[in-house]
Amino acid sequence: MRTNRERILLAVNPANAKLEGILSEQNFQVILCDPKNAMKDIIKKHPDLIMMEGSASEPDVFDLCYRIKNHSLMQDVQVVIVSNQEEEYLEAAAFNAGTNDYIIKPLLRPLALLGRIKSLLKKNNDVHPTLIQNNGKHTLRIDQDSFAVYLNDKVVNITKKEFDLLVLLSSKPGKLFTRKEIYQSVWNKDVVSDRTIDVHIRRLRVKIGDDFISTQKGVGYRFSV
Repeated sequence: MRTNRERILLAVNPANAKLEGILSEQNFQVILCDPKNAMKDIIKKHPDLIMMEGSASEPDVFDLCYRIKNHSLMQDVQVVIVSNQEEEYLEAAAFNAGTNDYIIKPLLRPLALLGRIKSLLKKNNDVHPTLIQNNGKHTLRIDQDSFAVYLNDKVVNITKKEFDLLVLLSSKPGKLFTRKEIYQSVWNKDVVSDRTIDVHIRRLRVKIGDDFISTQKGVGYRFSV
């Protein structure tokens, strides 16, 4: 589970510089995104929350929201659409597309908006999603509610530490997790033996195959799909 200092908020067509400053002061990592590359950036960064502007002149925003909410790896991402138009049909279109909140500009009360953002992120903390990864050869399903892992619908016998390590790596496919990040997230320590991590990775590879986890020699590991 990320702390506020690790929370990532991705803004498509950033709406308010003052709000960005407030979020940064609250130790949120704010990433600005070009709408043309939005889906690619979203999949790469896997943000906790996405804020984007929606209007009748920008219908692609609603389509983007729909694509995010229907992507198998993005269903836990919170989406907020900000608009300067109060038409009811636009608000209905936003919620039909799957947005978690619809906010009318101008953003005159950024602290209140920050509270709404934190509330949405708190809901994420209360949800234990099922992660589904497919590398073209095999499908891996990680059920965080039941602490179960399935490879091609067959149960994989896995220890708690192996499970925590797998959840961490698979939460952000393509991201290189350093050994220090793994220590802190899985073992809640700044340092553990490198051999401890290597042994757990080796056991995971025996159980789920070699294709899902790759090694960056001397640095750490990443989940590959």
